[in-house]
Amino acid sequence: MEGRPLIYSQGNETIPKEIEEFLPSCATREYERLVQVLRDTNYPLEWFSEKPKETFQQFFQQFKFIPAAGGIVLREENGHHSYLFIERLGHLDLPKGKIEKNETPLEAAQREIQEECGIHGIQFIQALPHSFHTYFGYGQHVLKETHWFLFRYEGSETLTPQLEEDITAAKWLSKNEVFEQLDRTYASLVDIIRAGLH
Repeated sequence: MEGRPLIYSQGNETIPKEIEEFLPSCATREYERLVQVLRDTNYPLEWFSEKPKETFQQFFQQFKFIPAAGGIVLREENGHHSYLFIERLGHLDLPKGKIEKNETPLEAAQREIQEECGIHGIQFIQALPHSFHTYFGYGQHVLKETHWFLFRYEGSETLTPQLEEDITAAKWLSKNEVFEQLDRTYASLVDIIRAGLH
């Protein structure tokens, strides 16, 4: 379902004409069929409900939930801004990972950035919007909610990608360089990147 946005909106429940053959009745909450629709189509799906938050929660009860955290790191040098990105599995990505037991999302984001990129002493600036994405792994559907934060880095450590996590590079990119490569990142990250890059 990568790159297939699912939007929950306030309103009377309706069935988009394009998916009637896949989903004959929204009222029956045929969520497995909706998952199939998201897999088999290339367009966003907008799901209308009188109670969109409740409908969202019902749908995602079908998934194993994994909380995660990550961040965008800003570096200012000689009046220029650059941002920390990683290369993972052929995608331009942001450092992130699962939140461990007894760890806050902010603590998890700081730890993941340190582990995946090898830098220390990042400073919290602000929280960014959360993101949700789904994938299928280990025989089950997974929903991952990622808490995002913006940080500042003032050090000069050499970036060290965490190779065992399939990270092949960690690098500082200018805002223009990032936006020139947005087609290489995941759809769920685009809004986060736009919110975090000044």
